Amino acid sequence: MPDPRHRHRRLCTIACLYEYAVEEELLDHSPAAHVRQPQVDYESHAVALDRNELGALLVAAGLGPLAEHALISLLPAARAASGPMTEA
Repeated sequence: MPDPRHRHRRLCTIACLYEYAVEEELLDHSPAAHVRQPQVDYESHAVALDRNELGALLVAAGLGPLAEHALISLLPAARAASGPMTEA
């Protein structure tokens, strides 16, 4: 069984589809209107690399094939775009 967040996303997608169909007058009512959503823990449990781990990864990638180094080198830019990096 998928975790509650996965079920919540799926149910929201289905409910939105039915809401759209009602707004476009394709359906009289939404069959998902009274479906209860699972309780979701919104606290993030994501794990990220700290600066030292990222540095070690970049050094190791530099010793490998060029394609791997290029892909790994994009991580700091992607991380910077998603928010501040915390110190471990």
